[in-house]
Amino acid sequence: MTASEKIGKLLKYLDINTKVFSERLGYARPQVIYDIQKGKTKVISPELANKIISVYPEISKIWLLADEGEMLVQTENGNSHCGEHITHLESFSQFNESEVFLAALREISEMRKALTDAMRVNQEHTTQLLAIISNITLK
Repeated sequence: MTASEKIGKLLKYLDINTKVFSERLGYARPQVIYDIQKGKTKVISPELANKIISVYPEISKIWLLADEGEMLVQTENGNSHCGEHITHLESFSQFNESEVFLAALREISEMRKALTDAMRVNQEHTTQLLAIISNITLK
């Protein structure tokens, strides 16, 4: 999901417009949000994500930054907070930063595997090409 789509989904969930959303986040002007909506800014920055979860703690920071999981943070019983305030926001933020870090590690691991597979295929193609060249030069 693009950053623009995420902002759209947030605004729909919160039932507010861009101007109200940006004001609640502490911006004097909504330009930061408009730039994301228009696609000029392609990602939600960690700074913006922190502002969003400080005002709306039910929003998942990992969803904002890494597009993993659901938009709403799940409670232990599986229900979303739906506007409940989290009493220990600092520890919650650290937990989400850990989630983002783990998600990044998973992505790096997947990329490493894909690169290893691509290198193996490349080596196979190189071996085949060398065999073809060898056959051509022998004739």
